Amino acid sequence: MIEKLKKLFAATKHDSVEQSDESIRLACLVMMLETAKADHSLDKDELSAIQLYAEQHFELDPETVKMLVQEAKQKADHATSLYEFTSLINENFDEPKKYQVIQSMWRVAYADGQIDRYEEHIIRRAADLLYVEHARFIEAKLSIKPHE
Repeated sequence: MIEKLKKLFAATKHDSVEQSDESIRLACLVMMLETAKADHSLDKDELSAIQLYAEQHFELDPETVKMLVQEAKQKADHATSLYEFTSLINENFDEPKKYQVIQSMWRVAYADGQIDRYEEHIIRRAADLLYVEHARFIEAKLSIKPHE
């Protein structure tokens, strides 16, 4: 009986960790989708940048990424603020990973070849909510900005 309980709790803990990982992934993808949608259009290049981020940083296959992006789109459509996503990221990411999220948001913003002021505003708000210093915010922007 005790062994069955131990197995049950171990399975529940494992499921909880997997659920938590998926929630964090979704939070990051929603942040990038919000950046892409800030200029009132979701460009295919921006979507490609989001999918590439997910494949590289989460080490997922393209099919899983497509499903996650679809789920993230639904969450983004129903979101009322960035806080619910940034709070999850704050709880689970250290400063270098938060910086990577901001960098990736810039990568999405630059994907269509131009930065819209609303995209920059969303990234600035996200950086503030993630407690990324202004200097790091600028550093992330410059590290992604195409050289002209």
